[in-house]
Amino acid sequence: MDVLFPFSLSCDEDTRFVCDLCGKSYKRKRHLQRHQKFECEFVIEKPQFPCPHCPYLSKQKDYLKKHIFFKHKHLSDSVV
Repeated sequence: MDVLFPFSLSCDEDTRFVCDLCGKSYKRKRHLQRHQKFECEFVIEKPQFPCPHCPYLSKQKDYLKKHIFFKHKHLSDSVV
């Protein structure tokens, strides 16, 4: 441990949070929870975020925002 930082800001490198459904593992619990809510292929009703300008579907709202920013800059009035 660092003298200036007596506590650890990062996760224990050995600790992994594993999805019970597909086996994917993550360093942070919140990343596992996001995976289980939005991304896990075994979740029956996984949410999809459709682009209002094209057929693109995203697993996460942030990915959709980035897509719109980079692919549809000319339509800057749209807000997600």
